[in-house]
Amino acid sequence: LSLAVMPNMPSFLIHKTVVTISKKDITNGNEVPGATLIIRNSNGLNVTSNYDYNVESGSLIINPVQLSIESASAEKVYDGAPLMESDWELVDGTVPYGFKLYVNNSTKLINVGNVENRCYPQVLNNKGIDVTDNFDFNMVYGSLVVTPAKIGILTASDEKIYDGTPLYNHDWNVEYGDVFGYDQLIVNVEGAITLPGSVENIATAYILDGNTSVPSGNYIIEVEKKLEENINDS
Repeated sequence: LSLAVMPNMPSFLIHKTVVTISKKDITNGNEVPGATLIIRNSNGLNVTSNYDYNVESGSLIINPVQLSIESASAEKVYDGAPLMESDWELVDGTVPYGFKLYVNNSTKLINVGNVENRCYPQVLNNKGIDVTDNFDFNMVYGSLVVTPAKIGILTASDEKIYDGTPLYNHDWNVEYGDVFGYDQLIVNVEGAITLPGSVENIATAYILDGNTSVPSGNYIIEVEKKLEENINDS
């Protein structure tokens, strides 16, 4: 702010100046109009129009608060239930005194796969007003990982004396692992033998997704095949 004053001006002619400074409203980010100059005489009268003056406005700058947030990671074997991880850490930056930082996490993973554990920060000031827009966030996301569940199938063994008819046994058992929810395990035992000798009692197996009735990718099925044997009675 500059005001031209004549040299050796009598003190009774020097008037009081009142300056209104511009500012930025940090709540909504709006600019308030720039600086204004009011000159009043000793009687409080506005005599600004009697002066030529220049107003050079400075600047007031409020920068957003920089915060770095990292969400946690989690992993499990498929069990039909959602995988969620709500833990997080403020790894850099400081929340102003009296303000509250919340991190909301709704990311979940049910089926086999890998996704970012996305979360969403929110900041409330000391009056409970949402001021999240006044913060810049560097988000580092962890991951949610679901791996396939393993199921072991054991087919039955059988044997008989050769009689010219096929030998087969369609029995089977689950040796380890579980099927979850409404998923359905389908096992087709296909081994058969007619002549003397032995073969593996082979089988094919798959699991139908209980929600879509299509083969599920949430399992790994391991089939252990036993022998079927015809004995030549000689």
